[in-house]
Amino acid sequence: MCTARWARGPVFVLTLKIIRFILKTMLKRALFILFLLIVFAISSLAINSPIKVGEQFPKLALKDIDGKEFVLESGKNPTLVLFFASWSTVCREELLFIKDLKPEGVDIIAVAFDKDKKVLKDYVSENKLPFTILQDTNLVSPQRYQILVIPTTYVLKSDGTIKNIFIDFDKNVGKSLSSSIKTLLKK
Repeated sequence: MCTARWARGPVFVLTLKIIRFILKTMLKRALFILFLLIVFAISSLAINSPIKVGEQFPKLALKDIDGKEFVLESGKNPTLVLFFASWSTVCREELLFIKDLKPEGVDIIAVAFDKDKKVLKDYVSENKLPFTILQDTNLVSPQRYQILVIPTTYVLKSDGTIKNIFIDFDKNVGKSLSSSIKTLLKK
């Protein structure tokens, strides 16, 4: 009986009001935080939407190893855009493969993530790489072009749309890359 009287008393009612207030406040804060998380997730997806085959390749504007501004323009030739680092053995293999492939009628742009310009220039000179070498010293390319693994190679049609994306390099990737280039040149 004593418990029943207390359950109906002013202390119980006040306690319930306090609990409701706390729960409402916590719920409002939780909902606000959830709202912010959803907005952040949506905005980050919009900014970093995946680069896909068939879409236009994002604008590429960097300085070459001689410090001259370079902007990739579509409408000329099919293009290979290779992201690499000269210190990576796998990247070196792919660069030499492309050099030996000598695809006529295909522009080749190699974007280096090397910080040391002299080391990069020496590597390019020693290996007589006959294509445009750009240097991304500020490392803006990995996020912009979604580079998670090097080397990453984009094969672009002459209109700038992405035909293929190759990640990493081995003999099988080399065969596929070679086949992709031949297909482009037949059109």
